[in-house]
Amino acid sequence: MSTASQEHLIRDLLRSHNQLPLSQLSSLSASLSDKMAQCDDELAQLRAREKELAIYRSSLEEQYIQCQSISAPIRRLPAEILAEIFAIVVVTAPEFETIKEEPSSTSVALHLLSNAPIRTVSQVCYRWSILALGTPSLWTELVLSFALWRTPSSTEKAMTLLETTLRRSANCPLRILFVNITESPSHVPALELLAKHSARWLVVRFTGPATDLQVLSGATTRRNLPLLERLTVLPVGNLVEPVLLFANAPRLADVALIGGVNSRISLPNLTTLSTISYLSLASTDIAAVITAISSLSESNRLHLQFYLDDWTSNRSHTLDLALTPTSSNVGHLSIKLVGEFFRHHCQKALSSIFTALTLPSLSSLSFDSEKYPRFPLVWPQPQFLGLSERSGFQTTLRSLSLSHVNISQAQLLQLLPALPALTSLELADHERINGRGTNVRLITDPLFAALTARINNKSNSDAGCSPHQLVTNLHTLTLHSRLQFDDRALMEMILSRVRVGRRFTCSLGLLLNWDLTEARGREVDAVVLGRLKELVSEGDLVLSLPVGWK
Repeated sequence: MSTASQEHLIRDLLRSHNQLPLSQLSSLSASLSDKMAQCDDELAQLRAREKELAIYRSSLEEQYIQCQSISAPIRRLPAEILAEIFAIVVVTAPEFETIKEEPSSTSVALHLLSNAPIRTVSQVCYRWSILALGTPSLWTELVLSFALWRTPSSTEKAMTLLETTLRRSANCPLRILFVNITESPSHVPALELLAKHSARWLVVRFTGPATDLQVLSGATTRRNLPLLERLTVLPVGNLVEPVLLFANAPRLADVALIGGVNSRISLPNLTTLSTISYLSLASTDIAAVITAISSLSESNRLHLQFYLDDWTSNRSHTLDLALTPTSSNVGHLSIKLVGEFFRHHCQKALSSIFTALTLPSLSSLSFDSEKYPRFPLVWPQPQFLGLSERSGFQTTLRSLSLSHVNISQAQLLQLLPALPALTSLELADHERINGRGTNVRLITDPLFAALTARINNKSNSDAGCSPHQLVTNLHTLTLHSRLQFDDRALMEMILSRVRVGRRFTCSLGLLLNWDLTEARGREVDAVVLGRLKELVSEGDLVLSLPVGWK
C-alpha cells in the first residue's frame, strides 16, 4: 500500500466506527515503524555528512586564509627591513630605561633578563624566529637583579639566560642594568662572566652592593672600556678598595653619580665628559660636589639634583650647607630639587649655592622642581645678582629657564637688564594646587611691554635711533601662562622682535595642571591671530599656541 493510501485509510478509520482486523492493523503499524526507522537512518547519515562537510569547509577556509597570507606585503619584506622593525620593538620596550626599583619577584626578574619583547616576536613564525635569534643587535640588553639569585633553581635559569643572551649578541655593544638595592652580594660567576665582556659595554647603570662593584673591577683585568658612553653608579654600602674599572673609558660622555662624590671610584678626566650628573644628593653632600666641579670646562653640562627632605621634619632647623667658594668654567648648569621642602630651606640652599659659586663661562642655566607646581623654587634675588656680577653673566649667559621658580614680576624686571646676552628665556605663571604652591601672574601686559622693542629718538637723524628694550638679542621665548593678558600686547612684543634674516620663536602654552575651566571661553583676538599667522607664513616667526587658539 502506498503512503497516500495508508494515510487515507487511517483518516477514514478515525472518522468512522469501522474496525480493521487485528492482523491487518498490526501489519500497518509494523510497516510505518520500518519506514520511520529508515528515515532515522538516512537523517543520521545526513547529519554525519553535514559534520564532515563543516570540518572540510573549515579546513578549506583555513587554507584560503593561509593563501592570502602568503601574498601579504610583510612576507615580501627583505630580512634587513624586518630586522629594523624588530629593533624598534627592542628600542620601545620600556623595561631598561624605566626600571627604578628591584623587581619584586623572581619570575619578573627572569622575564626582564630573557629579553621578553624580542623573544615574543621570535615565536610568531619560523622565518621570524630564525631572523630574531640570528640578529645579534636584538640581544644587547641585560637586566640583572638580586631576585635572580634567591634560589639555586632561579640562579641556574638566570645563568642559562645570561649565557644565551651573551652568545646571541655576538660582538655587539651591550646595555647593562644592575639593580640590587640590598647589601647582599650578587652571584659572583654572573659578575665575572659580564666582566669578560667589558670591552662591549656601551651603557651601564649600576645600583648594587659596593662588593659587586669591586668584583666587577677586579675581574676586568685590563680595565679597558673602549665603547662605554653612558654610566650611572650608585654603590650600596662602603667601598673598601678603590674601583679603577671606569678610569680608562675614552668614549665616556655621560656620567651620573647617585648619592654624591665617591673618591674611591676613579673616572676619566671630567673635562673630557659631555654631561656630569650628581643625583639624589642629600643636603650634606652638596659641599663636596661644589668643590668637585671646580675642574669642569665650558663644554661640560652639569646637573645637580638634591633633596631637602632631611630638613623637612623640623621647620625651625637652620640649614647650613657650609659651602666653600668655588670657581668653575662649566658651560651648562641645571639645578633640580626633588621631594618636598620648606620654602625658607629652599631659599637658603639656593642662596648658599649662588653665594659660593663663580661661573665665568656659564651659557645655560635652568631650574626644576620635581614636585612643581605644589613646590616651586623660592628665588634668592640678591644672591643671584651677586653671582651674575661676579661671573660676568651680562656677556656669557645665553639661556635661562625659570618656569619652576617663584619669581615676582618686579624681581624679573630687575633681573633681565643684568642679562643682556640672553637669547632664550622660559617663564611661567604659577597656581596653588591643593593648598600648596603660590598664585603668581607673571606673564602679563607689563611684562610684554617691557620686552617690546622701543625706539629711543635722541635726534631726528637715523644715527640717533636705537632700539631700547630688555634682552635685545632674545630670539626664543617660552611661556606657560594662565592667559591673563591682552592679545595685542603679545602681538606688539612679537612684532618688535621679528627681524629680517633672523626668525623669532615664541611658544605659548597653558600652565601645567591649570584648572582648564578658567581657560574655557578665552578666545584669541582674530586680528592678532591673523597677523601672527602672516608672520609664520612669511618665515619670520615660529609660533606655538594653545590648541584652542590655532
